[in-house]
Amino acid sequence: MLKRSEYLKSDKILEPPLNINLPYFAYGLFKPDQLAYNKIKNLTKKHNSGKIHAEIYLKDGIALLKPIKTGKSLINGE
Repeated sequence: MLKRSEYLKSDKILEPPLNINLPYFAYGLFKPDQLAYNKIKNLTKKHNSGKIHAEIYLKDGIALLKPIKTGKSLINGE
Protein backbone atom coordinates (compact mmCIF):
# COMPACT_ATOMS: atom_id res chain seq x y z
CA MET A 1 0.00 0.00 0.00
CA LEU A 2 1.30 3.46 -0.92
CA LYS A 3 1.82 6.08 1.74
CA ARG A 4 0.00 9.37 1.22
CA SER A 5 3.27 11.19 0.46
CA GLU A 6 4.20 8.59 -2.18
CA TYR A 7 0.76 8.81 -3.80
CA LEU A 8 0.89 12.60 -4.01
CA LYS A 9 4.26 12.37 -5.79
CA SER A 10 2.97 9.89 -8.36
CA ASP A 11 3.35 10.88 -11.99
CA LYS A 12 -0.18 9.84 -12.91
CA ILE A 13 -2.08 12.91 -14.04
CA LEU A 14 -5.77 12.92 -14.90
CA GLU A 15 -6.67 14.39 -18.26
CA PRO A 16 -8.98 17.42 -17.91
CA PRO A 17 -12.60 17.00 -18.98
CA LEU A 18 -13.67 18.37 -22.36
CA ASN A 19 -15.70 21.15 -20.71
CA ILE A 20 -14.03 22.37 -17.51
CA ASN A 21 -16.83 24.88 -16.86
CA LEU A 22 -19.32 22.22 -15.76
CA PRO A 23 -19.91 21.78 -12.01
CA TYR A 24 -18.49 18.72 -10.27
CA PHE A 25 -19.80 17.16 -7.06
CA ALA A 26 -16.87 15.71 -5.15
CA TYR A 27 -17.41 13.05 -2.50
CA GLY A 28 -15.10 10.50 -0.96
CA LEU A 29 -11.51 10.55 -2.23
CA PHE A 30 -11.88 13.71 -4.32
CA LYS A 31 -13.14 15.99 -1.53
CA PRO A 32 -10.70 18.66 -0.32
CA ASP A 33 -8.31 17.29 2.33
CA GLN A 34 -8.75 13.76 1.00
CA LEU A 35 -6.16 11.58 -0.71
CA ALA A 36 -7.09 12.16 -4.38
CA TYR A 37 -8.03 15.87 -4.21
CA ASN A 38 -4.49 16.69 -5.31
CA LYS A 39 -5.31 15.04 -8.66
CA ILE A 40 -8.14 17.51 -9.45
CA LYS A 41 -7.00 20.56 -7.49
CA ASN A 42 -5.67 22.37 -10.57
CA LEU A 43 -9.09 21.95 -12.26
CA THR A 44 -11.05 23.63 -9.46
CA LYS A 45 -11.81 27.32 -9.03
CA LYS A 46 -13.68 27.10 -5.73
CA HIS A 47 -15.59 24.59 -3.66
CA ASN A 48 -18.65 24.77 -1.46
CA SER A 49 -20.17 22.20 0.86
CA GLY A 50 -23.36 20.61 -0.36
CA LYS A 51 -25.64 17.58 -0.17
CA ILE A 52 -27.46 15.57 -2.81
CA HIS A 53 -30.04 12.81 -2.72
CA ALA A 54 -28.29 9.69 -3.99
CA GLU A 55 -27.86 5.97 -3.60
CA ILE A 56 -24.36 4.65 -2.87
CA TYR A 57 -23.00 1.57 -4.59
CA LEU A 58 -19.60 -0.01 -3.98
CA LYS A 59 -17.60 -1.21 -6.98
CA ASP A 60 -14.12 -2.63 -6.34
CA GLY A 61 -13.96 -0.74 -3.04
CA ILE A 62 -14.87 2.61 -4.61
CA ALA A 63 -18.10 4.38 -3.63
CA LEU A 64 -20.21 5.35 -6.64
CA LEU A 65 -23.25 7.60 -6.45
CA LYS A 66 -26.49 7.34 -8.37
CA PRO A 67 -28.43 10.60 -7.96
CA ILE A 68 -32.13 10.23 -7.19
CA LYS A 69 -34.88 12.86 -7.13
CA THR A 70 -35.96 12.25 -3.53
CA GLY A 71 -35.08 9.88 -0.76
CA LYS A 72 -33.78 9.53 2.74
CA SER A 73 -30.12 9.31 1.72
CA LEU A 74 -28.31 12.65 1.65
CA ILE A 75 -24.68 12.50 0.58
CA ASN A 76 -22.24 15.15 1.81
CA GLY A 77 -19.76 16.54 -0.66
CA GLU A 78 -18.11 19.63 -2.07
